[in-house]
Amino acid sequence: MNDLSQNLTDDSLQMNIYLNVGYIDKVLPFLLSNQIAFTLSGTEAPPSWGKAHLSELSPIDGVYHKYIVEGVEKIPPKMEEIAAEIGLSIAQFKKLFKARFGKPFYRVYMEYKMEYAAGLLREGQTASSVSERVGYTQPIKFNKMFQKFYGTTPFKYRKSQA
Repeated sequence: MNDLSQNLTDDSLQMNIYLNVGYIDKVLPFLLSNQIAFTLSGTEAPPSWGKAHLSELSPIDGVYHKYIVEGVEKIPPKMEEIAAEIGLSIAQFKKLFKARFGKPFYRVYMEYKMEYAAGLLREGQTASSVSERVGYTQPIKFNKMFQKFYGTTPFKYRKSQA
């Protein structure tokens, strides 16, 4: 067997394909639906693009920004709805999100929300106002979640930061 045929049957075969960003919405679903392994690189937007186009480069980064960073004070929709919004199955969404951030969506969401809440408490806001602000209708649930992340209640955390 010559080197070329050896490489073609080898499981580690890699091919570099340079793709115009304008075609990513057609190629990415194809790769995912056919379970073709790939690596994305070069995620910088061309200089002629404004910030509004950044989500076109990475739907997963767009989800992170929309539902975690900007939506920190809201409850996000179900993952199935988010996945459908960006044209992925729930399994594809979960896999891509975890590959990008190293943790499942809900975990990243909760960590960000609790970090945000801790920042509000450090600013001197009351536990009940922070609870309401980050989307909890029942302060006791916020207390339990905060305690799970920080090992102390929001009230004690706030007092320790004063």
